[in-house]
Amino acid sequence: MVDSSSGGGSSSQEYLVATLATRTGDTYVRTWLRLTSPTSQSNYLLGLFSGLNQQCSTEIELNGSTWNLDGYSQPNSYSGVTASQPLTSGSWHLVEFAQLGAGSSSGRRRAWLDGVQVVDAAADLSGGQVGFLSLGEYSTSSGYTGTTDYDDVRVAATPHVSTFALSSTSALAEGCATVTVALRDSTGGAPVAPYLLALDVDAGGATAFAGASCTGATATVGVDAGVSQVTFGVSAPIPGTFQVSVSHADLLSAPPTQVTFTARPLDATCGSPQACGSLQCVGGRCALSDGGLPDGGVRPGPDAGPPDAGPDGGSPDAGPSDAGPADAGAPDGGTDAGPSDAGQGDAGERDGGPVDSGNVDAGTPGTLAVGCECEHGAAPGSSWWLSAMVAFVAAARARRARRAAPLR
Repeated sequence: MVDSSSGGGSSSQEYLVATLATRTGDTYVRTWLRLTSPTSQSNYLLGLFSGLNQQCSTEIELNGSTWNLDGYSQPNSYSGVTASQPLTSGSWHLVEFAQLGAGSSSGRRRAWLDGVQVVDAAADLSGGQVGFLSLGEYSTSSGYTGTTDYDDVRVAATPHVSTFALSSTSALAEGCATVTVALRDSTGGAPVAPYLLALDVDAGGATAFAGASCTGATATVGVDAGVSQVTFGVSAPIPGTFQVSVSHADLLSAPPTQVTFTARPLDATCGSPQACGSLQCVGGRCALSDGGLPDGGVRPGPDAGPPDAGPDGGSPDAGPSDAGPADAGAPDGGTDAGPSDAGQGDAGERDGGPVDSGNVDAGTPGTLAVGCECEHGAAPGSSWWLSAMVAFVAAARARRARRAAPLR
């Protein structure tokens, strides 16, 4: 809108008026606004009225380097409050104001510049209502000239979306992290989108996806009308921290969020060597620098051996546990190698004759007589001594036989 005439009166004023549905209560107005070459004279930029030049109004008035939020209040008084921040020329600003409690004596006027509240003043708005919205210079004779650009002007009974907040989760490299975009208004509330908001995404070198499960790579994500937030996926093939930002032409910018991807751990699946950090990606799994794992190789690797392979690439003992039967012979290691006595117990008496050729023990008790002192002075080997020995052996056998016989 260009006001090129410095004259007073209606013929020299440039403005637009929009008729609104008559309402009481709260009304919020927002617009992107840019001033170009404004003169120092006062000029109205934006206003709500119950009717032009009537009571119960709220207006933004430019006064050189400052601006006020003015308006009529009861009883028939007009006043204004200067904003705490200037409205500089040459740049676009998001300008918002609210008339709260029209029809009430406890009304308020508030204004925000680029998302920051700059005016908050009480106003008696009893008996008032809203019926018109005006843009531009009206009802002044100040001689103001300049150009005022307006964009995305909106009026509603609730605060408008002005920006958003980002939050995120972390994930392993090649995994899927999520970023949530939550809409915010300048009061700190969580409004819903007035229409489909297509947000531009800069994933900072990572890849953004339309879905939270990282399917469908995209450069934009949408917040549907009537919805207050959206979550999308982000993935990166390498470990690191990535700055993810979102933007929209009609919204104030917001700080980016950091998404961290950590290296995949030992034995995790991998698609590229970088995903494993200091480890290797061997056979689709993260492995040690030699391609193995702490247990020697749970999965095929450079050792090319079965699980738990040793340096030779085979089983730890290369065959059955003892390479044959349990101990390659009898339980005592093979000392018997046959029947328990490997032959007759005493293989004959000392005189070369078979006394008990099938005896089980290794000699007869009579052998204890060797070296003894014989009665009657008989020497071993004499006929008396042999007869005594035979009788002694016969008696011993009889005793054994009786012990071995079953009881009747």
